[in-house]
Parts: sequence; structure tokens; C-alpha cells
Amino acid sequence: MKALSLNKAGRGRFERVVERLRAGETVTNPQSVLEDGTFVEELPFELEVREGGFASRFEMGQHLVTALADVDKTTFIGERGFWDWLALRWFDDFCPVLRDGSRKKPRETASYLMSEDYNRRYRHAVYVTWQLVDIHGENARPLLFKEPSVRGELTEQLMARQLYLSCRGVIEGVRKLYWDDSAARLKKGAAGKSSGSARRLASWLQQLEVTYDLFTMTGDQLIDLIPREFQKFVP
Repeated sequence: MKALSLNKAGRGRFERVVERLRAGETVTNPQSVLEDGTFVEELPFELEVREGGFASRFEMGQHLVTALADVDKTTFIGERGFWDWLALRWFDDFCPVLRDGSRKKPRETASYLMSEDYNRRYRHAVYVTWQLVDIHGENARPLLFKEPSVRGELTEQLMARQLYLSCRGVIEGVRKLYWDDSAARLKKGAAGKSSGSARRLASWLQQLEVTYDLFTMTGDQLIDLIPREFQKFVP
């Protein structure tokens, strides 16, 4: 199939859907926007993507990285309508219908409609998911292991400084510290506000970047510098 992009009218319609849901209104079949050719435009490449039903954001990211592997990134990476089309296509994953028939309340609009502000694009649920898996592969799993409707504690904390999401050593270090491979989950105490938690790590990284180039560091180099409060997580 041809890859699609929401045009200006389509993005406006999708934005109204999100706003109405955030206001507590009922919106049936929000994906109907995709069925109206006046709201979408074709992009110059083929793309086969699932309808949805992802078990986790990591699975979603893996699927999208594979689907886009042979596509020139310049044709889609800055195409806001493309990422918004995917967010709407997979909207039931991000804002699932609950048992009582209502829908889980959407997050901020920027989670589904890519901001014009480049510095806020990392908030987009599909874009940041693809970006993390594309750059970090398996090391991104601790940030994306929960269902698509949940952003996750580690991602929330690292988003405090967007550059961390692009630092291979930081994400590698996060996995080494906080991820339990055998249990396929975060180690106890990784989330929250306690000593050594991801919230504390984000604060420490802000201090570290004053004197170190985080882009050139490896995960092991990062852990070698880690303060005592994080030692309980060091493998």
C-alpha cells in the first residue's frame, strides 16, 4: 500500500477528535478520518504496516523500524502528517476502548499530532517510539516495554532532556542499571522517587553533562562514574 499522510484538514479533524476526548466527550470511530480521501495524501513510497494490536511500544517500534528499513528517511522523517497518520491508525492502541465503552483519556495533543516546534517532536507517541528502537535497538526495551497506552516512567524522566534519548551510552547505561533480563521487567525501585531511581538519574545526568560529552560515552563508562546511591542497581 502507499504510505499516507494526514493533510492540513485531516490533522485539524484529528486534533478536534483528541480535544473532544480530552474534554470527556464520546467520539465513535475516530479512524473514520482515514477513510475520507479529502483528509489524506499519498507519499512517494510503499509501506506495509499492521492495523494495530501491539503488546507493547517496543513491539510497535520494532514493527515500524522493519517496515521502514528500505525507505529513504528523508521522505518521511520530517513529514508531520505521516507520523500523525500512524498515530490515528493505531489510536485504539494509544487510547483503548474501556469495558464500559468509554475510551481512555488521551494525553496531550502533541502525543498524537506532531508539534511544529522541533524541540517538542519527541513527545509524539509514534515518532519517539520509532526513533528509540531505530537508534538503540534492544537497549530501548526498558523505555518501551509497557503497553502503547502507557509512556513509561523511564521515558518520562529522560524526556526532561531530549538529548538523552539520542545518547547511545545513556540508554545503554539505563538498560544495564534498571532492566532485569530474566524477568523482562524493571528492577524494583527503578521507578518512583526513591534513592537511585530513574528520576534521580535524570538529575545526575544534568550535572554530568556539564563536564562530560554524553554523546561519546559508553554505558560502561557512564556506570563507572555513577554515584553511590545507584550502586544497588549496578549488575
